[in-house]
Amino acid sequence: MKDLTWENSRTVFEVRTNMLKLNSNYGQKDEQCYICVKQETTRHILECEGSTVKGLTLERYKHMIGKEGPQTDEMNSVSQSAEIVRKKMEERSKIKTIVNKYG
Repeated sequence: MKDLTWENSRTVFEVRTNMLKLNSNYGQKDEQCYICVKQETTRHILECEGSTVKGLTLERYKHMIGKEGPQTDEMNSVSQSAEIVRKKMEERSKIKTIVNKYG
């Protein structure tokens, strides 16, 4: 993790500990995905087929959440995955704002 930027390290930590800013991760009612209307969970956010942000495979996700944590030889992949997660969360936030504002 020391080879990652602070922002990427934080994102990896949020994914590994289910602390992405989703209601379901904080004991509140489950929300539906603003993109495809399925139940919104950390894993769903990463796999949502309706998202325009692509590139995060299940294998990359497993590298981030693996029991041993990200390994040095995987850091480039983990760094890219963290950036994709942030883009997905930004996309979700923008769509949520639009839906809440205009219905």
